[in-house]
Amino acid sequence: MNAHDLAHALNAKRSGDSWIAKCIAHDDSTPSMTISESAGRVLVHCHAGCEQAVLVETLAARGLDIREQREVEHVSVAGFAANKRLDTDFLRSQGVRDLALNGGRPAIGFEYRDRAGTVVGTKVRRGLNGTDRGFFWQKGSRVCLYGLSRIEQMHALDQRLVIVEGESDALTLWKHDFNSLGLPGANGWREQWADDFPETAQLYVVIEPDAGGEAVLGWLDKSKLRERVKLVRMPKETKDPSALYLANPDKFADAFEALLAAAEPFAPVDVPEPRIVLRHIADIVAERREPEWLLHKILEARVEAVLAGARGTFKSFIGLDWVMRAARDGHPGVILSGEGGGLDRRVDAWMRTHAPGVGLRSLPVVALERPVNLNAFDDLAAVREAIKASGIGPHVVLIDTLSKFAPGLDENDNAAVSLYLSGLATGIRDELGCTVLLVAHSGHADHRRPRGAYALMCNPDAEYIVERPDMTTLACTVSRERFKDCQSLPPLAYQGEVIELGRVDRYGEPVTSLVMRETGIAPMVRPELRGKAQRQLLTALRARSETDAGRIWTLDELRRVGREAGMHKNTARAAVEALAMSPFMTPTVGGYRLTNG
Repeated sequence: MNAHDLAHALNAKRSGDSWIAKCIAHDDSTPSMTISESAGRVLVHCHAGCEQAVLVETLAARGLDIREQREVEHVSVAGFAANKRLDTDFLRSQGVRDLALNGGRPAIGFEYRDRAGTVVGTKVRRGLNGTDRGFFWQKGSRVCLYGLSRIEQMHALDQRLVIVEGESDALTLWKHDFNSLGLPGANGWREQWADDFPETAQLYVVIEPDAGGEAVLGWLDKSKLRERVKLVRMPKETKDPSALYLANPDKFADAFEALLAAAEPFAPVDVPEPRIVLRHIADIVAERREPEWLLHKILEARVEAVLAGARGTFKSFIGLDWVMRAARDGHPGVILSGEGGGLDRRVDAWMRTHAPGVGLRSLPVVALERPVNLNAFDDLAAVREAIKASGIGPHVVLIDTLSKFAPGLDENDNAAVSLYLSGLATGIRDELGCTVLLVAHSGHADHRRPRGAYALMCNPDAEYIVERPDMTTLACTVSRERFKDCQSLPPLAYQGEVIELGRVDRYGEPVTSLVMRETGIAPMVRPELRGKAQRQLLTALRARSETDAGRIWTLDELRRVGREAGMHKNTARAAVEALAMSPFMTPTVGGYRLTNG
């Protein structure tokens, strides 16, 4: 099964080179699981924190097995027999049969019978190689233990009963006269099945050296069987009874008897710390928290923040300035720069301006000068591990820019953007205990908010908007309207300055770069509306706000107000667009709200 087939089976939505689906391992109200493919392997990741082993086993239990498997020649009982070195007639006598799926595609069915011998379900195996592998249950099947109809007969012959994963291991053990029952999946245990085992039977549970084995230990720790079982630990080179048999068929019986003899009683599993802990509100208040700053009243610690601005507003220079200032003050930083060359010149200019005489090697800053897809789980993990390997212990990670580090992301899709931000929050901010500062472009129609989905404006802990009022000067402002643990503050003013770096390029011209100098609080400019229609629309909205304060207006509703005020539809549309971009309206979830200015 490839990633495309898995995405189709789960009704996943495409997002760049991957897909987004609701997680199959927890009650997921919004999509939080990504599906991707790397080097021919299908990869799944739950951004809500579900364990990888649980995801894989839950998929397998649904007939969507993405684990690797040995190649075989034919998808048939005969091919399965050849692959497992078992007798075809023996397999057929145990209810293994050839099937034809829709379109005539061959498959194999494993009959599951209850204690009375009645077939209650059929588990279908669609393929036997790495690309076509997959299991599913025929419609109407009732899941039970594999081999349940043999339990009385087996117990009469031997008091030992071995519990294994799946049909192949059970069939291999039956062929060699070992009493065995098969789990329909490592994570598919149902506690009511514990009553199916004879009270006098000595139970052995085979633990494979992989995620499936960990899943078995997990449910066994909660089962009443745990006091009765011994654990059979399989070696890594022969991970299950079938592999042990294939490695040396003539000595299999003796080798498995030795494993049974070495089995040890079950020991309780160490319970990990819970992911979610509720605290009494009094304990929270008693902490008397205060904002923790990397840059005082500019950048908070351990937050996810967005720094947005239109092209040419110097947002990348400001992001660099903040990281370098934080590093100068003892807060290590990481710069992920996907905006092309020039990082060396920008840093050189900053050091000459803001840290003259300080050795650059003494500042705790590392950088990556190429974009990677942080929307892909593998790439995100690789970046995180590279940061850990650097030993920098970052307090801030700058990502410049969103578009470079999320290729293919639909920036207008709230679910996709939310998932991307969640990945950065859990995969970088929480894992490294640092601030993530994401540089983004502002909206096309509204330069006072990040471009794209509202999630980019609402989900982060903090937001900064960079504006350059006059494109003929190097001055800009940065808003400070939303923090995590601090009230809004007036915008900051910055002035750009071109710095010569003391050398010439290959053409004999001076090498320069730009640095930003903070010049204090930006002056408050009284907003004005130039057009008559704009002022007329604002007056009409203010009149309505007297009886409908705080209302959120959609663009269609704003245009309707203009039409009701006697404007032509084109005039109303133009007036609404101008007003929405003015300081008199504030963008918010669902539309725009009239400001108090």
